[in-house]
Amino acid sequence: MDKLRPIFKAPGRPKGFTLIEMLIGLAIISLLIVALLSFYSKGQQQFMNQNIQSDVLEKSRYPLAVIAQDVKSAVQVVATWGSYTTSSNTLVLEVPAVDSSGLIIDVNSQFDYVIYRVFETGVRQS
Repeated sequence: MDKLRPIFKAPGRPKGFTLIEMLIGLAIISLLIVALLSFYSKGQQQFMNQNIQSDVLEKSRYPLAVIAQDVKSAVQVVATWGSYTTSSNTLVLEVPAVDSSGLIIDVNSQFDYVIYRVFETGVRQS
């Protein structure tokens, strides 16, 4: 009998995790996952906000370039033309008249007028 191995080990602390240790570990891992998902969600939200801001900026560049070109080519800003008056929400520009091929007709006597008006929905050209 001395040479036989015992079927059961000697009494002492059993190997493995107790139920309490498993529950604590599960709670810690759950908190880490919730924190990581929160950071991911905030990152996605920030990314979407940046995309929206980028789109707004991109859409505003072309109209501003057209207005800048008209202002640069204008002979003068006119105080009043027809029923339009230059004010805080209206800009009346006097520009050289051009023919159908885009050539300036006469810088000294013939002019066209470009009117920009600001509305709540945006800027409109007349």
